[in-house]
Amino acid sequence: MRAWRETATGAGGVALIGLDGPGAARWLEERFRPARARGLPAPGRVALGALAGSEGPLDEVLLAREAGERFVLSCHAGEGVVGAILAELQRAGAELAAPAALEHPEGRVVGEALELLPRATSELACQVLLRAGDALGREVEASLAAPDPARLARLLGTARLGRWLGERPQVALIGAPNAGKSSLLNALVGRSRALVHGAAGTTRDAVSAEAELAGLGVRLIDTAGQRETAAPLEAAGIERARARAATADLRLVVIDGSAPDPAALALAAETPAPRLVVWNKADLDPDPPPSELAALAVSARERAGLSALAERARQALVGDVDPAGPVVFTTRQAGLVAAALRASEGGDPARARRCLRALVG
Repeated sequence: MRAWRETATGAGGVALIGLDGPGAARWLEERFRPARARGLPAPGRVALGALAGSEGPLDEVLLAREAGERFVLSCHAGEGVVGAILAELQRAGAELAAPAALEHPEGRVVGEALELLPRATSELACQVLLRAGDALGREVEASLAAPDPARLARLLGTARLGRWLGERPQVALIGAPNAGKSSLLNALVGRSRALVHGAAGTTRDAVSAEAELAGLGVRLIDTAGQRETAAPLEAAGIERARARAATADLRLVVIDGSAPDPAALALAAETPAPRLVVWNKADLDPDPPPSELAALAVSARERAGLSALAERARQALVGDVDPAGPVVFTTRQAGLVAAALRASEGGDPARARRCLRALVG
């Protein structure tokens, strides 16, 4: 069994420790206590749990299994924690090695995936990164024989998902007071994060919370209800709401479907893409929304329609990308695929192949 530290020493919140070879799985079976399922994760999967030492608990860790007996432990980056884990591995007979001494068989893409893994925003992001080397390798191999512009364009399109593996897109909830924005944020997060009250103007400043929408990690931002007001404090909150909405990656325009007013409908029509219109309070049996808004009926209070909303939101952010397939997730990779696409379209397959070979290293 070999063990090594993937991340550099120094400042940082998370450290990665790799281990592989005979005995790695057995050692983890003895020391890793998964929080949910029993046993170690399957290849290409990840599990949260606690790591125990010979004299007591070591740390809460994220355990990723790349393949066979090759694992990556994500733990807190304090030198005391990392040193204790490496010492336990040494006592178990592991050979400590420097990362540079280990030549990964999958090439450069795997190294980039491991570098990004500590910042993965969801379990889906972890899964994409853990199979990145194999998935991209197969795609490149298939394209080398005859670089096809359509296939390369599809691969480049996956960068929309790849962008959000290590950071969260901002999703702003906007609308009139009492449309149910705060209730919707709480429903999507799964807990009470924003204050909900019948009085208009309860939300004065933006409230944010992390959530997953159909597996995609996002940051939801609840903003002040938009209306005309003479109250200076509320007016400042409304102005800040408009600024946050303008810079968001996706806007959810929430409308009280039981009592839609013309100003709310106008806001929905004027909000620039990407945006989704949410016809809230479906439990009150409202009239259907105007067809031109392509609104999605939900009930934040009854948690109805949220799965469909999450799917629509993910599609608005990343398109129809299959996360089980190859995904381009760094600017280096995207640049090389774009160069290969230009070369293929320009009738230079040799250059396209060079770009693809450079992609996988």
